[in-house]
Amino acid sequence: MKPIALRANGIQLTLLSVERGKTYKCKCEPGGSNQCKLKTLFSFNPSNTILKATEVFINVQNRTGGSWEVLMKPWELLSSDGLAYYADALCLALLPPRTLMPGSSRVTAGTQADFVLIFPDFDKGQEIAQLRYLASGSELVFEIKPLKTQSPCFLKNTFDRALARPVPAS
Repeated sequence: MKPIALRANGIQLTLLSVERGKTYKCKCEPGGSNQCKLKTLFSFNPSNTILKATEVFINVQNRTGGSWEVLMKPWELLSSDGLAYYADALCLALLPPRTLMPGSSRVTAGTQADFVLIFPDFDKGQEIAQLRYLASGSELVFEIKPLKTQSPCFLKNTFDRALARPVPAS
């Protein structure tokens, strides 16, 4: 996939990659104090040693005068059927080197950084259509594949566009 860059309010977000079915060797001890909630929430067949999820790798460039907080809640991944899935962060033990931890990191003014979000693993027949960032009065939509015409999101977008068109004078 080619990177997709979008800008809003002095922030540039670049979707670098989306990897379905990404497998991580979990470093938590089964039954220990580091019990992994991610394996239970995101994997179809949770195991004690493997986390399987959809990984999204993003770069942020901060061109504002202040810092930008890397949050998880504003992100959602949509299937081509219009089903929304919400992001979480990898645990520190699995975080790739030189990436920020979403939910506890800031990108200072004039700098850039990478971060990883994970989403639930998709069914085999599901396609990833969009990654959305909905925060600070901004709605950035990274189009990956088209939504199916019968999906609720496609129908809403079509309806919104129809409402925005001027009605011809009779």
